Amino acid sequence: MESGPKPYLTFRVAGKNFAIEACRVRAIVPVEELTPFPGMGSSAVLGIASLGGRTFAVLDLRVKLDLPQDRSGSRMSDGIAPHIVVVSVREHLAGFIADRVSDVHAYYARDLRGGWLRGLGRPRRLLDVEKIIRHTDLVEFWQPGSRMAPMDQPLATETAPAALPR
Repeated sequence: MESGPKPYLTFRVAGKNFAIEACRVRAIVPVEELTPFPGMGSSAVLGIASLGGRTFAVLDLRVKLDLPQDRSGSRMSDGIAPHIVVVSVREHLAGFIADRVSDVHAYYARDLRGGWLRGLGRPRRLLDVEKIIRHTDLVEFWQPGSRMAPMDQPLATETAPAALPR
């Protein structure tokens, strides 16, 4: 017997449809100016951001997924600006930029085929946060004593995945 549906956050990057498990999402915030982090070894790290007094790295999925780097379509024609999706990775937080955050949809296990979620509109590539945001990308942030956000308390300004920006 199939278990019930699981919620997934759906979003777009570089014109492509993606989804991640909604239980990984800790906040969705508008992109503001990121603070550069000099000497960062990974070109995928765009900078650092702060939310509720906690600092986390923000990654570029275009680099991580080898997608087109053209950002001219980052602000959609309907005026929706990109957002940072803040996710939990192990005991830490990290963020990535989504051109458009769509919605939270429930999918059944039968909807997952070959790394793609099918069943509600366009197929969406399912991203594994643990694989996409590797420890090696963020090792400088996750050293003992660093200011990077540990997962020991909820964010003060946390946005529930169901309350998406419109």
